[in-house]
Amino acid sequence: MLRRSLAIKEQLGDQAGAARTLNELGRLDQARGNYRAASARYRRNLELLRELGDRSGEASSLYNLGAVAFELGDYEEAKTAYNESLAIFEGLGDRHNAASCRQALGRVSHERGDFLAARATYMQNLEVFQKLAAQSSVAEVCHDLGRLARDEGDYLHASERFQESLAVGRKLGDLGAMLATLHELGRLAIDRGDLDGALAPIDESLELARRLGARSGIARGRLELGRLYSRQGDAAACLTAAAAAWTRAENSASG
Repeated sequence: MLRRSLAIKEQLGDQAGAARTLNELGRLDQARGNYRAASARYRRNLELLRELGDRSGEASSLYNLGAVAFELGDYEEAKTAYNESLAIFEGLGDRHNAASCRQALGRVSHERGDFLAARATYMQNLEVFQKLAAQSSVAEVCHDLGRLARDEGDYLHASERFQESLAVGRKLGDLGAMLATLHELGRLAIDRGDLDGALAPIDESLELARRLGARSGIARGRLELGRLYSRQGDAAACLTAAAAAWTRAENSASG
């Protein structure tokens, strides 16, 4: 339906409508893991928005291009797109979206192993989002700080940050954010050897993933469950969970 809608809008010369549809198609491709297809949609979307003089839309499109480049592991391209987006949002006086761009740049630093730069960016953004009372963004920063602490081997601090993120997610009823953090808490508990403590977040993540119909979330939960059984020495249960995770992952990829 969206492709047909795009074709009609392009035939009618409806640039604004075509740009909106291209953005929707890009988001669908991105959600399905079709990052190169998503990038092509976003690039065409960006061209149209520039022709229309829509600066805010241009900045959002650049951010999306940065996100797919990040997923593809092209961190330099991601950094360039995020910085272009940041410059526009700052020029527009959009503090929230500018901070979101900086948060994305912090993730680039994190993935490149520059933990000091990542932490400085995350902490700066935490203060900004708290001042803006942007609770969902506060939860996102706490989640990223948890991942950073985990990668540094500071499991106690990581757990504290993940718990902060989860508490905000529960308060807001943001099931998607809760799911992501529960996955991290289960993984962290296994990594630190707290096998009894790992089961609760893994079970809750699986329940949430089923409620959301998130097949990739179910697959990840099953994978962590398999890791837990493996650490407990239950080979049969480990193989069963791993097989279920593989099936879910295959179905998610083809869905």
